[in-house]
Amino acid sequence: MSDRLSLCYLYFVLEEIKYYSDDIYEMIKEYVYINALLTWNTKIICSKQFHYVKNFKMCKLIREMEYGSKFIPMDNSYHTKIFLNTTSVNFNSFNTSYLSEIDFKYTSLTKLPTRLFTNSFYKKVILPQNLKKIPLECFYKSNIKEVIINNKCECIETNAFYLCRSLTRIIIPENVKQIKFKAFYNSGLVNVLFQHKEKSSITFYKNSFINDCLKKKNFRFINKSINVNYKSSKKECLSWK
Repeated sequence: MSDRLSLCYLYFVLEEIKYYSDDIYEMIKEYVYINALLTWNTKIICSKQFHYVKNFKMCKLIREMEYGSKFIPMDNSYHTKIFLNTTSVNFNSFNTSYLSEIDFKYTSLTKLPTRLFTNSFYKKVILPQNLKKIPLECFYKSNIKEVIINNKCECIETNAFYLCRSLTRIIIPENVKQIKFKAFYNSGLVNVLFQHKEKSSITFYKNSFINDCLKKKNFRFINKSINVNYKSSKKECLSWK
């Protein structure tokens, strides 16, 4: 069967599934796209054999028949495990014009590799629901514009959003207890909102929020009775216009 016929066949099968269940349709569609992309990408990087470009082009055509611009990793996927292994391949391998969002909604991950999105071009990332901390240099010098932090996150590690100039707003969930050294140093933040409950606590480290864009009035807690601890002087931890 030719690539074009295979493409059309797959498309109509998905449309048939969609008629019965939107949820199942979305899961199968994303599974097909993800594994097709990962299979091609892993082989082309590890073996340097460029005849896999044909499979990649077919996958791209499938995506263009939809509006797909997301990558959705899934639990128990061999390719996802390879994808999250920093000794092999990471998300930076998918810096393509049609892929701009990463959504971890189908994973139960509690941790991510360090430097996972360093220097990447993705615009939006929805972090895993069970993630305990945003790791070291996770988004370092990336073009990220929007990050959805899960409610179970307790720590934003050193240099996590260092020099993320496109990141202008962020919401910090109530369970975040530590924002480490230079976590948001020289980012583009103009608005930060903390969702912490009354009498909860948070610790800021040196240079955690030092940047030229953020104004004090836009650095806000929903509740004012929060215990704020500083590992250095307040001025060295927080500095605004």
